[in-house]
Amino acid sequence: MPESLVFCAGATIAKTASVPDCTTATTGAVSFNQLFSSTATSYATSQMSASTNAGSGYAISVNGPTLTSGSYTIPAMASATQSAFGVGQFGLNLVRNDQSTAGYGNAPTIDAYDTFVASADIDLTSNTTNLRGQPTTDYATNGVFKFLSGDTIADSGDSALGPTDAQIYTVSYIANVAGSQAPGTYTTTLQYICTPTF
Repeated sequence: MPESLVFCAGATIAKTASVPDCTTATTGAVSFNQLFSSTATSYATSQMSASTNAGSGYAISVNGPTLTSGSYTIPAMASATQSAFGVGQFGLNLVRNDQSTAGYGNAPTIDAYDTFVASADIDLTSNTTNLRGQPTTDYATNGVFKFLSGDTIADSGDSALGPTDAQIYTVSYIANVAGSQAPGTYTTTLQYICTPTF
């Protein structure tokens, strides 16, 4: 068995015979569910999958700018924060977001039980025979979001850094704007980089 790292990202990733399958990854272009508003949180999702037999596992970072339209931007959430209407915010997390949790804030429900959005906790978690990765602390709380380019958002440290079997992470993005946010088409291109440590 050679050293290996399997990683992919896309709008969606399916499983083949119950195993995440990177050949099923769809285009990485995603759109928010609605136009931006100061009285509603807009959201979108994408997915990624990773596995490695590297002795110290892997780390996944997110890299790129915040949402931008010409010279205008929506402020990135530089620290882990709840969603809030009427405030400029762009952030993400890697967990199921469920409004039933106390202190959730204004963020929408983005979970696998909605009929219109597919977002969830990691699909396939660790058990006694399969070790898998997890979101890092700032990206692992229901209803709390952050975006800081270069941040490690997930790693294989479920119990200790080491070889990790495949799972699918769902990335949930939110955008909130102030009423004075300049009009425009706001976009970003994010790169997810998975680095193994052999």
